[in-house]
Amino acid sequence: PNEKKLITTCNGPAVIEELQLIPSIPAGTKVTKRDSLLRKLAVRIYWDDNTLPSVEVPFGDFFCNGVRFRSFRSLPIAVESGTFVIRFPMPFKKAARIEVENGSDIPVEIKTGIKIRPIGAWPGDMNYFHATWRQTMGNGVPHEILNFQGKGHYVGCYLVAMALDGSWNILEGDESIYRDNEVFPSIHGTGLEDYFNGGWYYNGGIYTMPFSGALERAGIRATQFRFHVPDPIAFQKGIRVSIEFGHANASR
Repeated sequence: PNEKKLITTCNGPAVIEELQLIPSIPAGTKVTKRDSLLRKLAVRIYWDDNTLPSVEVPFGDFFCNGVRFRSFRSLPIAVESGTFVIRFPMPFKKAARIEVENGSDIPVEIKTGIKIRPIGAWPGDMNYFHATWRQTMGNGVPHEILNFQGKGHYVGCYLVAMALDGSWNILEGDESIYRDNEVFPSIHGTGLEDYFNGGWYYNGGIYTMPFSGALERAGIRATQFRFHVPDPIAFQKGIRVSIEFGHANASR
């Protein structure tokens, strides 16, 4: 409890092809306290000699389980039988350090599994994997998913959307993706659930597909993921990704 631990270190050049984290929580822990651990545990990954993490995300959100424990399977990320798996390729030149911090008063044991592929020499065109987390409240402007200056490609997000006004208007929000200092977005969508390859307010129920899915739709709250693996969105100077708080940003 209230500690952080370095759970693994690796030497490069190499690629992490699969990372498994298996948390064990004391028997008898109430469901609400167990679910709260999804946000109170943090995952951080450092590449090479960097002192700042390139990945800094709550444990649950990193594995598309931000609200409560839920089993599902996609190609890049899966949660099955208590094992949390991520398969996004993560190359590094010198070293990789993976850390977990427990910000709760509940003791947690975490077992790890990691699949690493050494590479003979570091190619100059390899990108590092980054992940971040942010939360905003509806205040008349879109929620900003990502704002990054530099070169790379956007591979997707996991989004928790919750309305406090009793209306599913929260699912009317359009996504906008601006590349390389665009004034008008390259991509402007037609509704939140459309971006996540659903439709009609997910009236067909929850679902998972290889690169997208809706994991929850209840109580004016929806959780969903979209991974741009077959359709990465490349940028040379920067990228900004946002989604409206419902039509006209009117949802609370």
